[in-house]
Amino acid sequence: MLAARPFLGGRSTINRVYFNAAMQAEGAEAEELWRYCLQSGDLMAHDSLGYTLYELERYHEAYRQLGAYTELVPADGWARCWLGKACEAMRELEEAQSTYEKAIELDGDQTDAPELLADLDRRHPR
Repeated sequence: MLAARPFLGGRSTINRVYFNAAMQAEGAEAEELWRYCLQSGDLMAHDSLGYTLYELERYHEAYRQLGAYTELVPADGWARCWLGKACEAMRELEEAQSTYEKAIELDGDQTDAPELLADLDRRHPR
């Protein structure tokens, strides 16, 4: 990091440029910027690309990105909430349930997982 400071001259790295631009964008524009962010090596973009694809109702693609991110950062309860939502949208209800339960195990009530699990149980009683 210290060695990069003189090289960058106070400017952001390319992955941060794309990341910051994607944060300001929506829809297809955000998707494109998140993909550029991934291509520049920022693996955090899997998460953001995943929920962008979810919002675009492209649930299978969202599932792949969110699954990749939860493999990279297995202790992120919020990423598991989004993964569970993608599972639920694809009608993979058992996986959605276990994913929400894992989010609760990781973060308790610090995420939306308890509410998402309760909603899933109400809509699809076992």
